Amino acid sequence: MERSLPQGDVRVARTSYGAALAGLDRAATDAGWRLFDRIATRNWLLEWRLPRWLGESLDLGAEAAEALALANVFGLAYVRLRDDLADGETESADWAQTLAATLHDRWVAVYIQLFDGQRAFWRCFQQYMIEWRQSDESPTRPFEAYTTDDFLRLAHRGAPLKIGCAAAYLLAHRPGIMPALTKTIDCLLVAAVLLDHVKDWRDDLAAGRYNAFVSYVSALAQTPENRVANRRAVWQELAAGDVGRPYFHTIRNWLRLAAAEAQPIGCSGLSRYLAWLEAEAVGFGERLATAADAGLRAATERLWAASTAPGGRADHSWQEGYSNGNFGPDGSPGGAGDVRR
Repeated sequence: MERSLPQGDVRVARTSYGAALAGLDRAATDAGWRLFDRIATRNWLLEWRLPRWLGESLDLGAEAAEALALANVFGLAYVRLRDDLADGETESADWAQTLAATLHDRWVAVYIQLFDGQRAFWRCFQQYMIEWRQSDESPTRPFEAYTTDDFLRLAHRGAPLKIGCAAAYLLAHRPGIMPALTKTIDCLLVAAVLLDHVKDWRDDLAAGRYNAFVSYVSALAQTPENRVANRRAVWQELAAGDVGRPYFHTIRNWLRLAAAEAQPIGCSGLSRYLAWLEAEAVGFGERLATAADAGLRAATERLWAASTAPGGRADHSWQEGYSNGNFGPDGSPGGAGDVRR
């Protein structure tokens, strides 16, 4: 799998992105560039490269593939900014609204040039944007009772990615393959979100965001009054439970569904990405299990030392010894970063 974004792609996008920011005030411009730097990383490889992978498999030509890739960059920046505003991570000031409108206009402008008046594309655009807007409605069932719709609701935070997929297949005059591609992307996004949640559970709990891994280990509602109990449930799962093995099995099942749906599409880049993401999930699960075992041993040693020392008391938190010894600041083994953030 590619280790970084192709610098040529980044340079082309940076030029167009800079032109879009021209004329905005200083606050919007500075925030716009910070946003670009956030998304111009390997964490967003799929969003940057999928249009070109599809372009190669469909013989769209370099110009069409570049246009779709550029649209994805503007769309990704817009969606990330809107998500940040919704999560309270970015101030809802005038400059933020101006920047969001600018990014949205440039995103849509690419598609207007390609599909002006073509209703099939704009129906897809509208459908996937509705999915994205409704994705903040978290599942109300415990993880063990999730329905397919619950899993897909999690995935729909990445629904705008499917807009570029629809564009590619309509430009290639092969709309019949779109159902398979849509299912592939949906299954991929379910797996990616589940993997992100097991990495981000501490940050999500602290920020009051819904987290599927927390739901997997605790039946309690994810409300402020349950925050301490939910945190304890996760630590107990990591220290004395299955270390999320069934949860990781669910991730792999969704990736295998994605791979099966991707076969008739014949997009080698997408297939490679799916294989890479499965390897990432397996590797993270193994590191988590190893860190959990080492952390439990370290915590036990601390408790034993405290209880056997002269005048000592067995009152040290096992969670403290467990987390300090073996986990990174984000609660992941070795401080591993997110796949998508």
